[in-house]
Amino acid sequence: MSLSISEQRHAVDLADRCIRVLALDVIWTGRLAESDLSDASREDLAGVGHEMVAELEAIRHSASFVRDFAKHATHDTSSISPDLGTSLNHIANDAARYIEEYGQREIDYLVQRSEILLKGGVPEGDLPRRLTGALCALSGLLLISGGAGSVFALGPAGAMIAAPATTVGSALFGRGVGILLESREEKKREDEVAKEAEEMEERARKAAENEKASDTESEE
Repeated sequence: MSLSISEQRHAVDLADRCIRVLALDVIWTGRLAESDLSDASREDLAGVGHEMVAELEAIRHSASFVRDFAKHATHDTSSISPDLGTSLNHIANDAARYIEEYGQREIDYLVQRSEILLKGGVPEGDLPRRLTGALCALSGLLLISGGAGSVFALGPAGAMIAAPATTVGSALFGRGVGILLESREEKKREDEVAKEAEEMEERARKAAENEKASDTESEE
């Protein structure tokens, strides 16, 4: 994989944005749990929410870059995520697609929560778990792939430079994939419960119709 300097810089910028959102969420969620926020603290915390909004918007707008960036990655991830596929590209698409589809909803929620905060209310904090997983996975793969670019461009010297970034990237990537897998299983269970509820409702409806039909025939 051969990356231009511009591509590597953009990858670093995106990884930084993902990590920054995760770090800001720690402040956001932790402080929202406090019951005695002063007006000044509320204003500062609303600023944290607005900063998260700006970062998420920038990440959403770069989703296509993430996909293109990971296309040529050849790292085998089967030992970490056999259920998500064996390529960074597959996982990048999964994470980027989620941010594209649901990122705007979370952006809107953050804006609403910031307004509630400024008005004296106490909104709920914490990013959705799957969004957290997607951000971890994306930041990890960007660091890993960016490091691989250094190896190809600089040879042995690039390998030495890339090693720390790859180590950090692997930890973030593994954490993100783990969360995505857990979220997928939770979604599967939720769908199963919802399907079972629908089937029970349908059976109850049919039973009611049959009972009504029997009463009609008895009257006749």
